[in-house]
Amino acid sequence: MAREYLPDAAIGTDLIAGFPGEGEAAFEQTFSFVAESPLTYLHVFPYSVRSGTTAAKLDGQLPPATIAARARRLRALGERKRMTFAQRFDGASAEVLVETTRHPETGELRGYTRNYLRAHLDGPDTWAGRLVPVRLAVGPDASVRATAALPA
Repeated sequence: MAREYLPDAAIGTDLIAGFPGEGEAAFEQTFSFVAESPLTYLHVFPYSVRSGTTAAKLDGQLPPATIAARARRLRALGERKRMTFAQRFDGASAEVLVETTRHPETGELRGYTRNYLRAHLDGPDTWAGRLVPVRLAVGPDASVRATAALPA
């Protein structure tokens, strides 16, 4: 329903891969559900035992290799979904909320669009903390380059 009312919204979720008792069929069902969902990004965490927690006492603890493999598959799915979502905005006008720090390696400004696309742009430090109107260019790897519609 969110996608119906907000078609450009980024919708994300957190997933734990390999929780105790997660059988192969349950994992595949989760994977299929996520693949068919309108989610645009995933935060995937491999389950790890934390002493003193209820989960640590549960039967069905999975081998670390199984947990890691499931987390990798979910992360790859999340990357594909993120790339598909980002490509929709290639050439679009948007606003980027510019962060107060530049990229440490390139020196570029960086920030986010209102639908959570991470964008890089050239411009002055005075843009930090401001919404800057831009045109987006999305690369094949889903990297987003923003060209400001304001004079620098």
